[in-house]
Amino acid sequence: MHRSLLFTTVICVVLTGETLRGSSGPVPASSPSRSQTGRAPLQAGLDRQLLQPRFRHAQWGVRVVDLRTGRILCQHGADQLFTPASLTKLFTAALALHQLGPEHQLQTTLYAERAPRPDGVLEGPLILTGQGDPGFRWDADAPEPLRSFDPLVQVVQKAGIRVIEGGLIAEETFLGGSKYGPGWSWEDLRHPYGAPLSDLNANENRVRLEVAPADEIGQPCRVRLIPPTDGLWLTNLTTTVAPGQNGRIQWTRPPGRPDLRITGSLLHGATTWTAEVAVEDPATLFLELFRRALEHQGIQVRGPNHVQVVGPGPIADRPSARAIPLGTVASAPVRELVRITLKQSHNLTASVLWAAALRPNPTAPTQSGSTPDTVLDRFFQSMGIATTEIYLEEGSGLSRNNLVTPGAVVRLLQSVHQHREFQVFQAALPVAGVDGTLAHRMRGTAAEGIVRAKTGTLRWAHGLAGYIFPEQGRPLAFCLILNRYRPNPADPSPQAELDRLAAWLADEAGRMSTP
Repeated sequence: MHRSLLFTTVICVVLTGETLRGSSGPVPASSPSRSQTGRAPLQAGLDRQLLQPRFRHAQWGVRVVDLRTGRILCQHGADQLFTPASLTKLFTAALALHQLGPEHQLQTTLYAERAPRPDGVLEGPLILTGQGDPGFRWDADAPEPLRSFDPLVQVVQKAGIRVIEGGLIAEETFLGGSKYGPGWSWEDLRHPYGAPLSDLNANENRVRLEVAPADEIGQPCRVRLIPPTDGLWLTNLTTTVAPGQNGRIQWTRPPGRPDLRITGSLLHGATTWTAEVAVEDPATLFLELFRRALEHQGIQVRGPNHVQVVGPGPIADRPSARAIPLGTVASAPVRELVRITLKQSHNLTASVLWAAALRPNPTAPTQSGSTPDTVLDRFFQSMGIATTEIYLEEGSGLSRNNLVTPGAVVRLLQSVHQHREFQVFQAALPVAGVDGTLAHRMRGTAAEGIVRAKTGTLRWAHGLAGYIFPEQGRPLAFCLILNRYRPNPADPSPQAELDRLAAWLADEAGRMSTP
């Protein structure tokens, strides 16, 4: 069954003809192009912009390449290592398309220890395993909020099950790794963009916290979670205060703990205050929502929900290994997951794709010569990227340990440009002034509608990287990375600096004569 699915700033431009698998090999970068007088006009223009006094403590990395000829048109610090932030997702998307293909789907499978009785009673638990499908959610605005779970319910119905006596069991491997990506900051973990990873993701592993004033002054505010879950333990220390006083709500959740502490006050009669909160145990939330979906369709579930964490030991020790498969539900295809990853810079989906591409079958033992590290090294090698110019330990870009050179980003873009799945990759990139994370950026500039690029943002890392396809002129690939930039209040933001450069490049690309 198929279901539709619904940081650092870096800019990279690539214009070479490197290829991925099935290619004749990467095309080496050429020297910067020069005019008849021997002057490189783009390089001079770039230098004027990057060597301004406000950047004296910052670190710029830039490379721009002509996609038709492979010539480097301008660059700055292109061989230095930078923090890429969400530019990492360019590598994740390309890796997934390369290793899995655009039509690959992630599987969620249901098992039973024995066949149901003729009267529809399943003696024992219903067991679920998954590969991280991020499409199961609570759709609060839909008439049926749990409709994404319907395909799983249909598997149970098709098996003739009307009563489940032994509760629900979720097998959890954390996608063959850890609950949180390596190098993630503890400050991120309570927020939705830093939600933990699971074999069974639900509602993007987040819930909405709602705080409303009580009917009477002095009483605690009304607090609820949507969807409801027992996976977070609420401590409500709020108060409803009279109009004219200070009203402010704060919340905390210690890393690795389900304790959600809400403090502060709301004015009497004020509107409801909301925040998105990452859950600590996504599989628990999954089982809670799946149980509600089953009961909504008239299937009784008796017994508890249980998440069983399984390690790298023998597969025969897992509950599912001793059970009967009832059926499987497939995710949206990789092409759609790549689109979500790039257009929305979606960390959870990126992490799921990264795990799937490096270990497509997390329940199978790793074969000799096919470890995640070797798969990744071979992928980089196919793009002509040396291991000394890239280090990625996870696929979302949240890790502060990820490092790339602008040159490596450009070579990736060049290789993808020649890859059989380039159209899928290109269609998934945000378009300046049109959609995704660039929907409200570079409007009214030469970049609008012709720059397709991935954004990246962490506290001290910013980037933009992708392609420029002017109606006339030359197509370019580019990478712009700005690290450790702390602007004065009157200076443009890092994003504005990147957008200004991208718009300048788009204008220059349209003016270039074709070879």
